[in-house]
Amino acid sequence: MDQNNNNQNANWNFDVNLSGLRAATGGGPSLVEGYYKATITDAYTLTDKPGRVIMKLTVSEGEYTGTVRTTGLGIPKSEQDGVRYYWRAVLESAGYTPAQIDAGAVGMNRNLLVGKTVTVYYKPGDKDAGIYEELNFLPPAEFAKRSASFTGAQAAVAQQAVGSALGAALGGGLGSPTPVVQVAPPSNGLGGVGVNDLMAALGKR
Repeated sequence: MDQNNNNQNANWNFDVNLSGLRAATGGGPSLVEGYYKATITDAYTLTDKPGRVIMKLTVSEGEYTGTVRTTGLGIPKSEQDGVRYYWRAVLESAGYTPAQIDAGAVGMNRNLLVGKTVTVYYKPGDKDAGIYEELNFLPPAEFAKRSASFTGAQAAVAQQAVGSALGAALGGGLGSPTPVVQVAPPSNGLGGVGVNDLMAALGKR
């Protein structure tokens, strides 16, 4: 510490709860494709781009708990704007019932979303290939159906991979099967197998 710098304070302290967090390892956690429950932790518009609502989602269950992803939706410009269907998905995903949504015009605002648990499908993108990440809000029933199907498909692929690996390991470990020993019929006319014939068949003559 520079003793001559009055802007530095060595006597700092604070309390923080780190329970349940994933340790930082450099860079953001890489969220894999899948179906997740998350909490909307923020919702806002940008001053220079007011026509779009930005939402921050924090994964709230499973291995990737705490991982944050950002998405956004345009603000509908008319009654024919197709983005309204996506806003419907957001509200249903957040647990609002059809009766609540269909009661009339919904006054959308930050407080309607922040703190709500939502169900989503996420697929990472590939910047090098010019592919954007995908994040879709899903109504709970649709989420349950699709996530169960996705989990089943993953299990089947994993099982097939294990079976292939096991087959390869066994094939490599056992090598070529041992050939059957061929013994010529006895030539002594007495029946049975002669010692010389047996030794020859085994390659030890």
